[in-house]
Amino acid sequence: LSAALICLIANSTPTAFGTVGLPVTTMISNFKLNAGETAFYTSLLLLVLTCIIPFILVIMANKEIDGGKNAAFGRGILPVVIASIIGYLTQPFIAKAMGAELPTILSSLFAMILMIVATKIFIKEDESAKSNKGQAITGKDAFMAWVPYILMIILIIGTSPVVEAVHKALEPTTTHFNFALGHEATWFKDKGDPSVIFKWILAPAAPLFVATVIAGFIQGVKPKVMAETLKETILSKLPSVVVIMGIVALSVVMKHSGMIESIAKGFAATGKFFPVISPFLGTIGTFVTGSDLASNLLFGGVQVNIAGSNEALKALYIAAGTGGATGGKMISPQNIAIAASTVGLMGKEGDMLKFTVKYSIAYAAVLGILTF
Repeated sequence: LSAALICLIANSTPTAFGTVGLPVTTMISNFKLNAGETAFYTSLLLLVLTCIIPFILVIMANKEIDGGKNAAFGRGILPVVIASIIGYLTQPFIAKAMGAELPTILSSLFAMILMIVATKIFIKEDESAKSNKGQAITGKDAFMAWVPYILMIILIIGTSPVVEAVHKALEPTTTHFNFALGHEATWFKDKGDPSVIFKWILAPAAPLFVATVIAGFIQGVKPKVMAETLKETILSKLPSVVVIMGIVALSVVMKHSGMIESIAKGFAATGKFFPVISPFLGTIGTFVTGSDLASNLLFGGVQVNIAGSNEALKALYIAAGTGGATGGKMISPQNIAIAASTVGLMGKEGDMLKFTVKYSIAYAAVLGILTF
C-alpha cells in the first residue's frame, strides 16, 4: 500500500511537462501564448512543491521500513535528496530558454547525475549490497540504453525555436484547417479563430517518434519488430485517443458556442481571489478526466477568458491550472485503480483515495497562495 501511495504522490509535479510538455504546449498553441513565459510560470509555481515532495517521499518510505521519521536522513540520504533538488532547480531556466518540451526531461537528467555523485560520496555500500552486485555495465551497454533519450533531446532542441534556422525552415509543414460549416454564423462571432493548427513535424510527438525509430535501428531492432510494437502501442492507446479526441471536440464547441465565456463570468465574480481558486479548477479537471492535458482542454479556456487581454495573466492562470491538474493525478480514480492493480490491492482504492486527497488539497492550496 505504501509503495502505491508513494508513487501516486511522486507522479504529480513532473506531469505538468509530461509527454514532452504536451499539457502546456497545447495551451500555448490553442491560445497563442508566449511559450517561454507560460512554461516559466508553470515551472516556477511548481518549484516549491518539487522541492518539498522528495522529503515527503523519503519520510513515507522510511516510516514503512524503519518505523521512524529521521533514521533515513541519518544514513546519507539527506545529501542525495538535496542533490536531486538542486537538479530540479534548473527547471525554470530550461523552461524560459527552451519552452515546455524539455524542462522535466533535462532537469531530471541533471538531478540523476547529481544523485549518482552524491550517492557515491555519502552512501557506503554494505556487504550484502556488494555480494548482490550483478555483471558490470559496459560503456556500450549504457550508450545503447540511453540512445533513445539522447536522440530525443537532440531532435527536440534541433527543431525548437532555439535553433531558429531549422525551426523557420520547418514552419511551412504546419497547416491550418478551418471549420467547414458555421464559421460565419452569429454564434462564432468574437469567439476566436475557428481553425485548428496541425503541426506535422514541429509537434513534440514527431521528434519523439523519429528518435524512437532511429534508436531502434541503432540498437539492432528489426523493422518487423518495430512495426509490431507500433501496432500494439496504437491498439493499447486507442481508447485514450478516442477520449482525448472527444474532449478536444467538446472544448472547441464550448469555446465557440460561448459556454466557456458563461462559465468564466461565474468565476469572475470571485474577483481578486480567482488566483487562489485557479489551481483547484485544474485539480477537479484531472480528478474527472485522469489527464493533465484533458483538464487543461476543459478549463484552459476559462482561465484565459478571465485573464482578458492581459497576456502575462493568461500565462499565469494557465500555469496555475496546469499546476493544479498535476495535483489531481493523486486522486484521479483512473490512476488510483492502476496503482491498486499494480500492487495487487484491488478493492483498497477507497483507502488510497482517503490518504491522497489531503495531500491533493494541500497541494492545490499551496499553488493557489503562490499564484495569488
